[in-house]
Order: sequence, then C-alpha cells, then structure tokens
Amino acid sequence: QNAINNGFSMRHDAFGMKHYYMEWEKGFIAARKYTVPVLAEGGWVKTSHGGSIKSDGYANYAEVRQGEYEDAAAACVNMMDLRYNSDIQNSETWSWFNEGFAYMQEFLREGVYRLYPYLLYLPSNAAPGSTVKVRSSWQNIGRAYCPTNIRQWKGRYALAYALLRPDESVLRVFVDTDADISKIVKGSIQTFDSTIDLSDVPAGKYTWAIAIVNTEKGNVPGIELSVKDADLTAEGWLRLCDVLVK
Repeated sequence: QNAINNGFSMRHDAFGMKHYYMEWEKGFIAARKYTVPVLAEGGWVKTSHGGSIKSDGYANYAEVRQGEYEDAAAACVNMMDLRYNSDIQNSETWSWFNEGFAYMQEFLREGVYRLYPYLLYLPSNAAPGSTVKVRSSWQNIGRAYCPTNIRQWKGRYALAYALLRPDESVLRVFVDTDADISKIVKGSIQTFDSTIDLSDVPAGKYTWAIAIVNTEKGNVPGIELSVKDADLTAEGWLRLCDVLVK
C-alpha cells in the first residue's frame, strides 16, 4: 500500500492464470481501482507453459488470450502486456495478433480511458470585463481512468477553455485547476463548473474551445479527447460554439 500511495502502479503477472490470479488478487485491485494505473501481464507464456494450460481449463491459446483479456477488462487496466520472443510463433505478441486479435481490437475500442465532453453550457454573449460561468459534463467510454491523480502527474494536466480567434489561433486560455480529471470514470457522469474572467478580453467574435492541457508545456492540449478529428483544431482544441464579447 505504501508503494501505491507513492504513485507506483499495480501490476500482476498472472492475468488469465486461474490458480494464481485468484479472488484475493482480484479483490486487492478492485479495492484500489482508479487509485493508480493497473498493468495486466499474462502468465501463460507459450515458451514456458505451453503444455500446461489445460490445468486452468483452456483448450488452446485462443482461450488463454480470452481469459487474460476478461481478467484485464474486469480490473479496468490501463495497459496490457505484449511480449516478443525470437521464436516468433511462441511469442505473446504473435499469439495476440493471431490467436486473440479480436480481444486486441476490443481493447483498442474500450480499453484504457476515452474522455468525452458530452454536454456543455457556455454563453453565446458576454460583456467585456465580465465574469461568466461555464459547465462541462464528461463521460469516460473506456474502462480505465486517466491517472492525473498520481504524484508524478499531479497538477500537470488540467481542464481548460480557450477563446479562439477567427483564424483559430488562441486568444486566451482559462485553466480550471480544481477540476479533477481522474474522477471521470465509466458508468458515471462527472460535471465541472468553472468561472472565467474576461477582464482582459477585447470586444470581438470568438469561438469557445475546450481541452485537457499540459500545464508544464504552456497550456497546450496534452491528452487526446474521444472526439472526431474533424472537430479539433490543428493544435488539438475541441471547437464548441461562437461567443460575442460586446
């Protein structure tokens, strides 16, 4: 637990091995889910356990990959392990691509985190020098969480709004350091209310945009959102709606 408190990720090297990854291990991860990232490493390695998978009820390695994936999905893992071996057909990478490819595809669709701002409230008009209230509600359509809470990343990534000029260059960025991105998890809605001070914004017509920015790199978009590329600026801001400051 001390390691977890210091930002170390959780990892187990026997996902899919029913005699090693058991109820205690599953419960340990479940009790600490969304505290730190989880790495899933499969235990049934073809080069060292190839003849013994039947002890866990597997008929072949396609079923092994399924067992690993189902354990990983239940643990809401952030990462899955693919290991290379010079004996190509006995490597885990080969096995995943040839015997468990459907589960790789599912992990790409639903694994890790997929942050989606599905509902936003923003003013379309504002007076110069005023203060406005904005709201964004978020869903996570992936199984894992975005680990902005761990010590290594604390304060590095933050919710931010921007005002874009007509040429899509950024006029101002407004960072909400109180919004906890790590709380956006699958199966719930996380809403953030933010206050934006327009005191230094000149009159004009702009476009609201939103992003999760890297505060250590000049508040540029730092985490990709689960939205269509066509809705993003070249820098990675999600365009929202126009606002007239007048």
